[in-house]
Amino acid sequence: MVDIAMTASRIVGMVTKPQATLADHSRPVPPWHVVAREHVLPLIVLSVVVQIALMWMLWPVYETIYQSAGMAIPDPGNPVVEIALGVAMRFAGIAFWALVIGFFAGTLGGRNDFNAAYLLVALALTPYILASALLPIPVVGFVLWLSGLVYALVILYRAAPALVGVPRENRAKHLVLSLVSMLLAGLAVALLLGPLVTRPMM
Repeated sequence: MVDIAMTASRIVGMVTKPQATLADHSRPVPPWHVVAREHVLPLIVLSVVVQIALMWMLWPVYETIYQSAGMAIPDPGNPVVEIALGVAMRFAGIAFWALVIGFFAGTLGGRNDFNAAYLLVALALTPYILASALLPIPVVGFVLWLSGLVYALVILYRAAPALVGVPRENRAKHLVLSLVSMLLAGLAVALLLGPLVTRPMM
C-alpha cells in the first residue's frame, strides 16, 4: 500500500531540498521496485493525468493556433489511451535512465548498482516530471518544463558521487554521456514508434 503522505512529502522535498531528501531516502538504498511502487508510479500517474486533462481543456486554444498557422488540426486522441501510453512510456523511460546512469557510473570509476541508479534517477527527475504536467499551458508550460529539466539535471550532477560513486572529477562526463545516450535512444524510439510518441503535448 502506497503511503500517500510520505510520497507527497518526498515529492515536495525533492523540489525544495533535494540533497537532504536524497540522503534521507538512500540510507539504506531501497530495492528499485519499492521506489517504483511508492514514488515513481504515483508521481507519473499524477503528472500524466494532469497533463492530459490540461491538453483537453486547452484544445480550443491549440485549434486556433493550428488554424492561424495554416496547419492541419491533429486528432487529440482518446484520453484513456493517452494516459495509459504516457504512464507506460515514462515508467520505462526512468528504468532506462537508471540503466544508462549505472552503466556510465561503472565505466567512470563508480558503481554500476541498478537500485542506487534507479533511486537517483527517480528522485532527481521529480521536478522535471512535475513540470511536465503543466507543459500544455502555452509558453508558461514550456518555460516551467525546461526549468524542471535543468533543475533535475543539476540534482543528477550533484548527487551522482554519493549515490553511484562517480568520482567528482568525472561528474560532468558522466552526466553528458548519460544525457546524449538518452537523447539518441529517444530519437530511435520516436523513429520506430512514430505517431504513438509524437502526439500533441506528449
